[in-house]
Amino acid sequence: RDFKCWFDTGLFPIVQAKLLGMNLPPKLHTIIKSPAGPFSVFFWLPVVKGCISVANVESIMNKPISEVSSLVQFILVLSGLTWTRNCFVITPQNIPLASVNFCMASIACIQLFRKHQAGNLIDFM
Repeated sequence: RDFKCWFDTGLFPIVQAKLLGMNLPPKLHTIIKSPAGPFSVFFWLPVVKGCISVANVESIMNKPISEVSSLVQFILVLSGLTWTRNCFVITPQNIPLASVNFCMASIACIQLFRKHQAGNLIDFM
């Protein structure tokens, strides 16, 4: 079943229509009607990716570097950079998701630098 169907049918269009029928400020109407607004998948992807970045920041603060996987960090860097670029190619362009992906890649780079400083960057072979 296609995930996008949640946003095209069901509860989301009903709630969106009710909100658009209310007497709200014009700026809020623009946000609600936006193709990348809160009633689209494009709004929620940055939220989920942001949670991954927050978890990685938490591991910087609380985990010893020996417990951080270099392979996972390499994958986060590659994924973050790839999807940062793709966010500018897709329609609509998703700047919040590009920002979150760039932050995710940057945080993973910091983790890899910490692994390099500790002398155990290549720990997955």
